[in-house]
Amino acid sequence: MIPLNTSEAMPPTDPMVHPNTLGYKTMSRGSLMSQSVLLNLGPVRLRRKVEPSRAIEQNRNAELASVRQRLQATNPTERYILDTYWAESASEALFTISGEDKPDWIAWLAQESSNDQLMQFLDWHVKQLEKKQLDPRFESEIERQRAKFKATVMDGLDSKWLHPNAEAAIDKIDGIQVYRGDIFDTIMQERGGYHARGSNHFVITDTADPRNILGQAQIQSTFFHESGHAAIGRFPYRFLDEAATEHNARSLLGGSPEVLRPDARVLLRLPEGVYATERTFGADLLSQGGIAIPATDMTIAYSAGDPNHIVVKDFIQKINHSWAKHVGQEGRSNADMMDKINDHIIDMEIAFQEQQGQTLSRSRESALKLTAHRFFNQPELIFSSKRSFWQLAS
Repeated sequence: MIPLNTSEAMPPTDPMVHPNTLGYKTMSRGSLMSQSVLLNLGPVRLRRKVEPSRAIEQNRNAELASVRQRLQATNPTERYILDTYWAESASEALFTISGEDKPDWIAWLAQESSNDQLMQFLDWHVKQLEKKQLDPRFESEIERQRAKFKATVMDGLDSKWLHPNAEAAIDKIDGIQVYRGDIFDTIMQERGGYHARGSNHFVITDTADPRNILGQAQIQSTFFHESGHAAIGRFPYRFLDEAATEHNARSLLGGSPEVLRPDARVLLRLPEGVYATERTFGADLLSQGGIAIPATDMTIAYSAGDPNHIVVKDFIQKINHSWAKHVGQEGRSNADMMDKINDHIIDMEIAFQEQQGQTLSRSRESALKLTAHRFFNQPELIFSSKRSFWQLAS
């Protein structure tokens, strides 16, 4: 059992509940409170110098305000998930806090509760997550997935579709802490899990919704995907990184690493998995240029473990060269083609968020689909000028 607080006599340890969890940073837990605002809203920027106690109070008020805002913005699907997630226990906790029944407890917390009452509720919520994290069934399942991950990585090494550097993941996975996620930063953020680059932990969703409304991955699929991020590899572009990470996970679990397109894997009676748009774009980048690039070239480059590894750079350059040949520009240097594609995707993500109000995950999918449509219909545009692909295609 890992304690939440440490004393001077104890070395720092990982917290029992992930720091991004709703409520965790609002609790009175020393320096943890000032790390950042809840729900990935970023750090509080104080415009003037204030006393430390005042700064903590301002930080806490900002965090609580963000919680209220997130609760108030819930849609019917999210409300259903919240009711399922907490069932009767939330109503009982709120009765203890407020002294009366609250039929619409989400609205009461968002609009009417005092800061002290909201703090009490968040404290209760963190305690519920601590119990979930220590569930022996959860711990047993994670250990089972660790063992399967090691065995399948060894198979991939033996079959030569993983880079020899991937062998380090077999030992590394033992040092990766796996947290049971808070649905506020998994399901309600439309993701099955997440890993922060460079960290030694990742989060997987709490399977709270029995109807599986949002199509969240099961523990095994999410574990293998996030383990790829945490222990195996990384590419320099987000869209390609997610495509390779999910394809790596699908290949470890189901084989056929040479088949990248999700629809082609379905025809082989293999699970489709997630990040279908990224993987389809990646597959078309490899197969529709002037030179067909095997999908296993991607798995080998990805599993080299470093985005600056020469194998990764050679792989990216191979894609650039393939498309230069496709449009009759084979003798022309275009080492930044993938940079231009990536810049275009990012610009479109921002446009979809700001102009259409799309969520981050939706904007990423919309941006990638539009970029794919523009690129595959007019790939010559990216070679015709030093200006960005975004300027040329808009």
